Amino acid sequence: MTVPRELTAETRSDSSMASSPPTATDDINSADIALRISGLSKTYRIYGRSQDRLLQGFWGNRKQLYREFRALDSISFEIRRGETFGIIGPNGSGKSTLLQLIAGTLTPTQGEIYIKGKMSALLELGAGFNGEFTGLENIHMAASIAGLNPGEIRQRYERITAYADIGDFLDQPVKTYSSGMYVRLAFAVAISIEPEVLIIDEALAVGDMEFQAKCMVTLKQIQERGTTILFVSHDVGAVSALCERTLYLKHGRALEIGPTADVVARYIREVQEANNRKISVTVSENSDSRTGSTRNASETGVTPPHPIAPSTGPEAVSGAASGSSASGSLMAASPFQSVEKEHLARFAENANHCRSGTGDVRVIYAEMTDDNGLPVRSAEFGQSVLIRIIVEAARTCTFSANYKICDKNRTPVIGADFLMQSQTLLTLEPSQQAEVLYRTSLPLTDGRYSLRISLTHPVNAHQQALFFDIVEIAHVFEVLPNPTAKFWTQVYLPNTLDVRVLE
Repeated sequence: MTVPRELTAETRSDSSMASSPPTATDDINSADIALRISGLSKTYRIYGRSQDRLLQGFWGNRKQLYREFRALDSISFEIRRGETFGIIGPNGSGKSTLLQLIAGTLTPTQGEIYIKGKMSALLELGAGFNGEFTGLENIHMAASIAGLNPGEIRQRYERITAYADIGDFLDQPVKTYSSGMYVRLAFAVAISIEPEVLIIDEALAVGDMEFQAKCMVTLKQIQERGTTILFVSHDVGAVSALCERTLYLKHGRALEIGPTADVVARYIREVQEANNRKISVTVSENSDSRTGSTRNASETGVTPPHPIAPSTGPEAVSGAASGSSASGSLMAASPFQSVEKEHLARFAENANHCRSGTGDVRVIYAEMTDDNGLPVRSAEFGQSVLIRIIVEAARTCTFSANYKICDKNRTPVIGADFLMQSQTLLTLEPSQQAEVLYRTSLPLTDGRYSLRISLTHPVNAHQQALFFDIVEIAHVFEVLPNPTAKFWTQVYLPNTLDVRVLE
């Protein structure tokens, strides 16, 4: 839905809400604030029968024939001018309702909305354009609503049509468009307004891969121009890449507002915990994964564990898969190396601030070392490292020990797990320990990185997993600039190169 509008220090509120006027420090005319939400709530009346809506008018306050559903509950936040602000949350959390209130297509039950500057909104698919109008007619209609005169519309027409790239369909009614064509045209119109505040609600998810990539480039360019962006998506990777701060909504409430990396990490953790609750019954009752039974696993669609390697006692060692893209072979198991108690205690103290999972088996120590066994804090480009993970079981478990190296936004960059390395899943008995060693390299651009460790029982070849333990930040380090040349991708992979001068 495209909702282009010109708003200048506009205040929208519900007249029934008694609220004190903004103080001088709250003045929306502050150069730093583009949007402010204060105590925003939205309540719907849900009627059991359609006729109850009419009967309620006769009963008035004497009898209530409806139940209230609070879609949003006292949401407050500010967005600075030029900031890209993300909103994440599960389906039904109130994300779209919040954006529709900001865009002015819904009226709040309580609260106030302050907006400064020209705003353009690309909301959920299926509304906004007139389905009977052609694409061309909808372009003129939307641009006119945004306040553009006919001359300005003509100047931008070619740019809009070229960006949408839907060809002769511009002369066809919008109701004949596919969802991808609809969002192409809607996005092209929304950015042509050159808004000061741009709102995007998950609409880009329906476009094809080429158009999504094109939109991401455009959003980066809009960011560089200093446009304020309010971005809603289930794609936490896109949110991490674009947004400086993020709001986590759940059941209409703001659970957390803060740096995107922290908020996304909490969201992912809670999604994984919810996933654990859904599949743990299946895994424990039907697949009998903790006893290595494969008969029930096949019956329930749970991937049976690989054949289990025999253990050698409490200090059993798992062969660690090589992270080298060249060989991909298994390295020989090395003797278990003891870790001083103070190091274990320090790791546990740090990990407990950012860990989740069932706790059936836990990471008790993890480190990243160089070839000399020294901890890696500053790594050279392409440096070989050893990722060492020590685990201990509280119950009988069959699992994979996995790692991911994440950038400063907590976006995974490289990683490995037992299935990818064709490694046998590991089974431990209560109080039994194991050491897992991954040898890999760091072909990464310069910057700050963190090591994430997870212990999982894969379901359907990792399409789902039961998470026994997740340590979000097991180790932090930096990669130094490549002395040969600066490269502008996150990861550099070896290439073969052939250059010839053609006659």
